[in-house]
Amino acid sequence: MSSKGFEKDQQKKNRKTHNIFKAVEDSGELIQIAEMHQQFMQELCIENARKIRDEAEKEYGIELIKARSLILCALFDLIHFKAGLPGNTNDNISERLVLISNFAQGQFVTEKLISEGQHVKASAALKQDIEIVTRLYEIKKGVSKLGKTPNVKYAPGNLKGHYGDMNDISHISKAYILDNISGVSISEEIRAVSITPLFHAEATKKLYELHINLCYLITLEATELFKEMYGDDEEMFLPASNILNTAIELLQKAGWIFTNFDHT
Repeated sequence: MSSKGFEKDQQKKNRKTHNIFKAVEDSGELIQIAEMHQQFMQELCIENARKIRDEAEKEYGIELIKARSLILCALFDLIHFKAGLPGNTNDNISERLVLISNFAQGQFVTEKLISEGQHVKASAALKQDIEIVTRLYEIKKGVSKLGKTPNVKYAPGNLKGHYGDMNDISHISKAYILDNISGVSISEEIRAVSITPLFHAEATKKLYELHINLCYLITLEATELFKEMYGDDEEMFLPASNILNTAIELLQKAGWIFTNFDHT
């Protein structure tokens, strides 16, 4: 097995840089050259990420992209509307508020990982998001245990199956999964490992759809939570409800089928 990820011209430049490193004796000069090389490598990775994102967004389709934006718009509208204003509270409410806020904070990073080919890192983030949703359900059912990982048997819908998949990828214990993600067949005899992320259309779209599903569930949980905190305030909830309904229409156009989860 070998590594792959650069064109032949770039491979020659890499070898030239390697030879320069060997020849330099002054530490100050070595640091300067290393910093320049690192900046160049970072630019290459950014360009590769941009290309993967372009392919990913074509695969998603406009309905999914717009639906995600609308769902997160509804979520942040709810969070921001009475930010800083105290409402009804107790330990149950406080813990759920912390979980929802932490979920919301990471969603732009999660999308970036998914859409730029970082499947292993994205799976770890999605696994944690599933745990957040599961914990919210545990708290409401009165079965959460302090210091214990949420039990996905309490997760809504088919999240238990997704959790197993994300766990398999993010734990990196199954080499064949990592090989499927980063491996490249050069010939019948040679298989290489790409040193830059590769685009996998089907896997990327599935991760993105799971991400949207989790954002949707969290927005429903946020709606329920803020009603407990502030009452059924139409001024607060109507805009988010309208935005979310528009998102649902787009997802239905994309082929999604919605079921009624148990939110008790």
